[in-house]
Amino acid sequence: MRVKKALAFFVCLLVFPTLVVIPNILQKGTLFKTGKGGAADYFNVDALEAVTARFLLDMGLSLKPSKVRIGDNGWLFLGDKYQRVYSRSIGKDKRDKKIIPEVQKSIGKWEKLYDNKGVKGPYILIAPNKHSVYWEYLDAQLNSAALTSTDNLMHVLSDNPAIIDPRAHFRLLKKSSSYPMYYKTDTHWNNYGATEAYKLIRQQWGALLPDVRWLKDNEFKALESTSRSGGDLAGFLKLSDYLLDTEVSEEINFPPGFSVQSKSYFDGLQKPVSDNLLVTSQNEPLLIESVNALNEKRVLWLRDSFGTHLSPLFTVTFSQVVHWHYGKSFKRQEMLRKLLEEFQPEIVIMTVVERGSIKALSIPPEPEVFKGLYE
Repeated sequence: MRVKKALAFFVCLLVFPTLVVIPNILQKGTLFKTGKGGAADYFNVDALEAVTARFLLDMGLSLKPSKVRIGDNGWLFLGDKYQRVYSRSIGKDKRDKKIIPEVQKSIGKWEKLYDNKGVKGPYILIAPNKHSVYWEYLDAQLNSAALTSTDNLMHVLSDNPAIIDPRAHFRLLKKSSSYPMYYKTDTHWNNYGATEAYKLIRQQWGALLPDVRWLKDNEFKALESTSRSGGDLAGFLKLSDYLLDTEVSEEINFPPGFSVQSKSYFDGLQKPVSDNLLVTSQNEPLLIESVNALNEKRVLWLRDSFGTHLSPLFTVTFSQVVHWHYGKSFKRQEMLRKLLEEFQPEIVIMTVVERGSIKALSIPPEPEVFKGLYE
């Protein structure tokens, strides 16, 4: 028995490095390598994962099903490792029911707090999971799914016009449009999807904010489609360079003399501004200031990564926008209060992805931080 175990051990020592090294050699195109990393790079398991993931993908299987679920026609979807998104999307996760009653209470407290500070809000956009829009590429079960967590949430919140749930609009639009609103290999909506969300905002919040001017349809250019490399879901499978995706853009006609600068809100350090004006999710408050924006208004935008493709639209619409991840702001409410008092926003907007919306919206103001402001 000991001899068999020893033989098995030595076979593993010989075989495993070969399985790891060969894919790296094939990927890098040479056996020898100089510079940073050297020979150690050939023992990196990423190349083995990529080869395995590609093999399984051709069979309709995922190397990491908890992270990535394989759909039809090249569509990839986030798995249950991330906020139980798949189970929530097919109505099989019941844990949210206990939290949903707290959401309405929490939003009411924030509304009163902002009102007492002379601020309008919160105006809340729930960005749909890709599962909720393109379910037909994911799983036949979704065709006849029970009520989802978001359905139950919106049953409670549907009478609040400051809350936007774009799912129904997106599902209708996908039937009439030849362009996708989400990337096939990424979690997020693309530029086109974000623009459609903005148009919903214009329609629904426009009545609540009559003094705000929004971009009109004629200020958008025609849709364009270009090729791009794979997104975050492809990256989870180490297939970003193998899988291609489509970028669908509906660009803006910027106002004459329009310009932008960016800086950290509290320390004032200047930050670079990307040419496409995309602002990624921010762990610290970031102030974007626009010259010749449509409105001279101060906006606090509590958001996640679904705000990235919306950010150019908000940058054109509002002259001053502070971007801050809602999760970070709710964990540091002393800093949030300081920002409210110093920046004095006129409007507070919150953009939260559907899979994290119930938890995020159930977080109330901390009594010791905002004492007397929402009772």
